[in-house]
Amino acid sequence: MTTPTPQGYKENSQGHLVPIESIKPMDLQRDELVAALVDKAKDLSFAMEAFKNLAYDDIEAHMQLSADEYDVELGGDLGNLTLSTLNGKMAVKIAIDRPIFFDENIHTAKQLIDECLADWAGNNVNLKSLIHDVFKTNSTGNLDAKRIMTLSKHKIDDERWQKAMKIIDDSIDRTRTKKYIRFYERVGEEKKLTQISLNFTAL
Repeated sequence: MTTPTPQGYKENSQGHLVPIESIKPMDLQRDELVAALVDKAKDLSFAMEAFKNLAYDDIEAHMQLSADEYDVELGGDLGNLTLSTLNGKMAVKIAIDRPIFFDENIHTAKQLIDECLADWAGNNVNLKSLIHDVFKTNSTGNLDAKRIMTLSKHKIDDERWQKAMKIIDDSIDRTRTKKYIRFYERVGEEKKLTQISLNFTAL
């Protein structure tokens, strides 16, 4: 539990309590502005999360009603479906993405590939650089699965390479999923549905 700041004091970035009268008015104003905006952003974040959960629950209830008509029991996650209004001017889409991630065995595969390169490439820095780029992490700190999976297209007659490709396949974590819900409407006379942005930075 966070200890409340004593009245008449503000906590600085070092965690020290500073008397309010010793703080510049502009610094106090900035402090209050940022705190107020962050609190509102948190409220908006909670509201969006609540709306998302409500939307999933409502759609799941609708789908269950549809299944009940045919005495079918729904199972698993809802995904890859589109619900539209009668006039086709509004739609809700749910999509499930199954991104590819690797477990720790991917490093074993990389070691075998490096051994192959050491024998094949010699001092060919360009070939080594290509493989290095394939195993480079992206901006989120994850390996680029698509680039790594392209290695298996090369049919190379070397047991180490073939073993590395088998390890790569075995190291794929297929348990993770991401579920998205998106909302669309037809604006004016446009024929195409336009996505309603819930991305703060896109507004």
